[in-house]
Amino acid sequence: MRHPMQHCLLFGVILCVGCSDRGRGYTAPVPERQSPQAQVVPAPLGQPVDSNDAAVEASRAVTSDALAPEDMPLPIGQKAFPVLMSFRSEGQQSRLVGQLGSSRMWLRSSGDEGFVMPYPFELRARADRAGHLLLWEANKVMRFLSAGGLRPFFADGSFDVAPLASVLNATEAVRQAPAARVHIQMSKRAGVGDAGFLLVKMLAEFAQATPSLMSCGLDEFPSKLVYEWQGEPHESMMVTVELGAKQEPFVASSWPVPPPGGAWATRREYPPVRLKGAQERFMGASDSGALTVTNRTNLRRLVLLDGTPVAWLGAGESVLLDAVRKGSYPLDCRSFWGDERLPGTVAQVPGKVSCGDLPAR
Repeated sequence: MRHPMQHCLLFGVILCVGCSDRGRGYTAPVPERQSPQAQVVPAPLGQPVDSNDAAVEASRAVTSDALAPEDMPLPIGQKAFPVLMSFRSEGQQSRLVGQLGSSRMWLRSSGDEGFVMPYPFELRARADRAGHLLLWEANKVMRFLSAGGLRPFFADGSFDVAPLASVLNATEAVRQAPAARVHIQMSKRAGVGDAGFLLVKMLAEFAQATPSLMSCGLDEFPSKLVYEWQGEPHESMMVTVELGAKQEPFVASSWPVPPPGGAWATRREYPPVRLKGAQERFMGASDSGALTVTNRTNLRRLVLLDGTPVAWLGAGESVLLDAVRKGSYPLDCRSFWGDERLPGTVAQVPGKVSCGDLPAR
């Protein structure tokens, strides 16, 4: 007759063996370290990337199998509205074109020269994920822009995150947000459904606000916003959204599964960008000289010569504009949003000129 302790030991051995057989091939999940922001926003669109190389290598190992269980299946035959988003401020007009569907939106640069990032690039958004996905170099390089990442990206091409604030009274036409006073105009279009929210969360980020900045009912979408930026001088930007007359097949591929051969980016490397529009006005004259422009601020700047955009320059970068007609031209350096304009100066051709001798932010 076995002692009661022997029965306990035998039962424990059998139980452990059973657990081992049932759990063969199973690896317990390791909880991810969450930032404070993870407590207040939905799951991200894709794999966030830290600024160190080790994180980049780890993110490149992410496979479609790892992301597929969380992916939202795209309904067969889903239709979407063509969408045109225009940015207008003094001395600048830029556009994004793409499609707005019931659960997805994608926008790409249309060849305009007003964006801080060189053409072409693409932004994607989904209703079930926070943030946006940025793709460039034929969609083979990508970066996850978490909630709060759009304003810094458009301002400087950086991958920083600006804090987003909740805004109450979302039905009012004029709203006060952290970065701007925003005048909002809503429109209706049959068939939009709840897709307007994808536009809301994007446009709200421009003012450093959560989607609570504006309410959006069924078949509604924000069609016009005027951002009056905080601070002096009171510069502004108007953003309009136009939808096509009828829906068409949705063409953007499913994501956040990376495209074949894609790699997650850890840092941006944008060379100085000379804009083609300036060549038509200033370049190629027989009586010409060279002009060197240097950006002495700590942000990427749009350089305007006599009101014409001529180049995007990163912090400390210079560009040589050769064959510029000789003469004197007013020169300005400004941000993409137009919310910060440095004191203007006069450029003598031939010669050298700089903007922002003291760092400005």
